[in-house]
Amino acid sequence: AGECMEEALKWLLSKNEASIAIFDATNTTKKRRSTIHKRCKEVSGITPVFIESICDDPQILSMNYAMKLHNDDYKDKDPETARADFLARVDAYTKRYEAIEDDECDQSIIYVKIINVGRKVVMCRCSGYIMSHIGFYLSNIHINPRRIWLICHGETEEDARFGRLGSVSNRLTTRGKTFINNLAEYLYKARTGMQETGETEGSGLLVLMGTAPVHKATCDFLMG
Repeated sequence: AGECMEEALKWLLSKNEASIAIFDATNTTKKRRSTIHKRCKEVSGITPVFIESICDDPQILSMNYAMKLHNDDYKDKDPETARADFLARVDAYTKRYEAIEDDECDQSIIYVKIINVGRKVVMCRCSGYIMSHIGFYLSNIHINPRRIWLICHGETEEDARFGRLGSVSNRLTTRGKTFINNLAEYLYKARTGMQETGETEGSGLLVLMGTAPVHKATCDFLMG
């Protein structure tokens, strides 16, 4: 772990612009975090930020455990045996883990604490452009499955005339309307299937579109 941290510091020093290195390690004790903080402060221009994830929601934990059983560590192993082994690992970490506190590192520690996968996010001594983006990113993480569909807008009269998509017109052709109708049917069928299989959290439909008239016409017809 020490060698990895030194490599990360070396990489950061080689950059001429603002850069971020992720040091993925189990820094479970205050002593370990203090050592990392002290080493980073010995290097000019390096600001260490600790990210702590805490979860005590039984449902989220159960989902996470199920996902972990698909890792290479448990490939081709009996599910019950694999789960018992993973829970033993969790228990071992829990017994020696020390949660991050504000007074660590002579009251200068910077951290982001994520509780129950983004349900609550605590930021301590975080300021500046980069930290604001890190905080925003971490507050939007999730472990639930999501489905994303990228689609073209419906065909317009100008598209049909010139033989290519890209028009900003809102005058949809019959073929364009048929395409959107089929798309709506597919999306609603997919949503129903997700709900029936228990994917309720990710089954809400959210439509993001451009600002051109053709985008609004497509969305209006889709929602209608």
